[in-house]
Amino acid sequence: MANHIRIKSSKNLRFKLISLLYLLFISLSIIQIPIEWLRINGPISAYLMKPQIQKIKYPQIQKIHNLVIHLNNEFNKLTTDAVSGKFIEPNEYSKTDRFFITEGNAVPLHHELKLLFDFFTTKQSNPVKKSEFIRLFKDDISNGLTNTDATKWAEWKFKHAPSAVVKTLLADLLLRLNLLNGAIEVSNKPEHDEPMLKMAFNTESSRVGDSIKFLIQDKTDLNVLINDMGKPFPINSWRGDTLIFVPAHAGTFDLILDRNGDVERFQIHVQAKEFAFDAENGFQTFYQGKKSQIEYSNLPDIGSASCSCDKKLVLKKSSKSLEFTPNSSGWCRFVLRSSNLELLLFDSVYIQPVPIPFIFIEGSSENKLSYNRLIQTKKISFAARHPEMPDFIYSVESIQIRLIGVGNKTITINGPDIFLTEEQVKKLRYIIIESVKVKTSNKYFDLDNQMVFQINN
Repeated sequence: MANHIRIKSSKNLRFKLISLLYLLFISLSIIQIPIEWLRINGPISAYLMKPQIQKIKYPQIQKIHNLVIHLNNEFNKLTTDAVSGKFIEPNEYSKTDRFFITEGNAVPLHHELKLLFDFFTTKQSNPVKKSEFIRLFKDDISNGLTNTDATKWAEWKFKHAPSAVVKTLLADLLLRLNLLNGAIEVSNKPEHDEPMLKMAFNTESSRVGDSIKFLIQDKTDLNVLINDMGKPFPINSWRGDTLIFVPAHAGTFDLILDRNGDVERFQIHVQAKEFAFDAENGFQTFYQGKKSQIEYSNLPDIGSASCSCDKKLVLKKSSKSLEFTPNSSGWCRFVLRSSNLELLLFDSVYIQPVPIPFIFIEGSSENKLSYNRLIQTKKISFAARHPEMPDFIYSVESIQIRLIGVGNKTITINGPDIFLTEEQVKKLRYIIIESVKVKTSNKYFDLDNQMVFQINN
């Protein structure tokens, strides 16, 4: 059997392309991690902190251990609320870059880690400890830990790291120091000392009527309430260990978890609802003067409804819709409020101007008019309509025409109808429309596009 397999250059290029696509897929997957993932960093940090050192054996470890705790405390002052202890912006990284890179707080950390590397790889005679250090800090060593300059390691470790992730990075570093020191024990503190709120779902873009979910660590002896603009009220909508909250109006709410005086707070920003557009009416067009209907969904009892383009807006609760006739073009703003005047829905739709109508003669087909019909009625009726405005009234005020065969002069008719004698009908060959004046409920049109209708014998 041959020791080598020969691969064609074309296949080799294909394999490289597939590998590159896999890399791209993994990178995009990481970028698309939802914001809720950042919220589990608190519980992760707590688990990483469970292993505790009874006694630090090495002064070198003690020094860097104290430095990590100091940096963690200083970073917390910069990124967390002093009262609640929650991150101000858990997914923000500008403060991370400023604290560790711009202000240089990663430099002393890199310096002490490098000294620790020198101690365990060159000065420490125990080969087991040397291999243990290399195993624990393998990625750091590959990314500039042994360099004299701290820049490469600092950027690899902290650059653009969200604030919530930095807490986990520092807790992970303490855990590795504890493992390197040895003689650790796992803290068996009650679960109540861990964060009561494990994860929150649908909090970043929640709207009125949406279901917001909170995964709770333990419900034992837990009192939960929502503070709504200073008015606290208890909630008890549970599904297992998940708390369901459906906001009844827009605004800022505070979730308060209280277990025997130990309190955690979580702030929820709820936006007003928007209109529900499904596949059937997703491209719905609204015109000035046209009676229209728009639907809403999943809203509690509505006290009042208003819009900026129709003061006579009709609220239809049975069909969950609003009926309106816009009196102007442009953006039309809709507001729905509860009986307590709390905001429920705030949205806008664009109102198109009244469309220009099409002019035609009643009874004509493809710009041809039947002679037999005309000889019976002796009447020509002009009309103006638009296919998207079936119930909209376009009134023909006046029209200028030429009756070819009867005469060649332009005549003006007031209104939509002209009556002819039998002799005129027999002579008539063509009807040429020169201009038309059309009136709607709120607009006039002067149309001067020439049209020709033939008398079909």
